[in-house]
Amino acid sequence: MIGDQYLKRQPKQEPAEEGRKGYMLLDPSNPASRLLVLVLTKNQITTADAAKELNVTENIVKEWAKILEKQSLLKIKYKLFSNTMVLEA
Repeated sequence: MIGDQYLKRQPKQEPAEEGRKGYMLLDPSNPASRLLVLVLTKNQITTADAAKELNVTENIVKEWAKILEKQSLLKIKYKLFSNTMVLEA
């Protein structure tokens, strides 16, 4: 069949590169993706330090972190007796 010949001529595509837990690697131009990469490379970082490195406010980092935590991509921990949020891979 014509359709079968067309499929046979297509070059083989390499399997997509996968990230942690089988998720596709995220777009580095996406700021929330940059936060995830930062946490994965450092294993642990405070929201204040992440905000400085990403050049955004700490509140934005906290919002992104909550979204990423809901997707099980990182963990949020709170330090006892302080208002510090720590992000962990």
